[in-house]
Amino acid sequence: MIGLRWYAHELEKYAKKTAHLTILQHGAYRLLLDHIYRTGGPLPADLPSIHRVCRAESKADKQAISFVLAEFFKLHADGWHNKTADEELQKAAALTEKKSQAGQSGNRKRWADRSQSDRTCDDDVIANASTLTTTNTITEESKEESKKTPKPPHASRSVLNGSSELFRAFYETFPLHKSRRAAEKAYISALKRASPEQILIGAQRYAADPARKPEFTKHPASWLNADGWLDEAANAKPNAVDELVEQWRKEAENGQQS
Repeated sequence: MIGLRWYAHELEKYAKKTAHLTILQHGAYRLLLDHIYRTGGPLPADLPSIHRVCRAESKADKQAISFVLAEFFKLHADGWHNKTADEELQKAAALTEKKSQAGQSGNRKRWADRSQSDRTCDDDVIANASTLTTTNTITEESKEESKKTPKPPHASRSVLNGSSELFRAFYETFPLHKSRRAAEKAYISALKRASPEQILIGAQRYAADPARKPEFTKHPASWLNADGWLDEAANAKPNAVDELVEQWRKEAENGQQS
């Protein structure tokens, strides 16, 4: 989809959804939305790239981004998506297509109004050009096909085809970069037992765990094979992000009850 130069911002709807956000979180949310609308696609899957989108440098900035991602975005194979932004981009694309079809219809009408002799001449020229183009295309495709030698598909790469971006985001977040191939294989297997978000957030928590000693940091494959995201969620001391999230949720619930 193509990016937009502007998009509608419904003040009342936005205020209701974001009443519990801090100033930092508001800024992060709007910058992330602006990037999606401007580029016409999702946010990058890896956190370092998202931090660069928002020019996040301090720990507080990065915590605000993590909170907003967990609250308003969902991680897919091609990156982080926002439901409302995706819908608005699809509407804009449909409107552009409708205008394009209307323009083509007008061109066809003007074409029909031309004299029969001009149409016949032009039709012959177009037909000859189309035939020549088709012939050349078929010839080139035949040459390329003759050069290709069928190869058996590589099983692991076939499976990784839809999750390579997700794995890259996990691997860059994990505190130890060792045995990447084994980590890829373990990550594919882990996706059958947990969502990409659960694995990524678990890796973030493990990386930020103050009790983790660098010399005893687990290899990513070992951590994945042992369902490390569950162990950390159950045993690790909550980090600052978790404590802030819990505090904001309680404040939001108290505000709704009062």
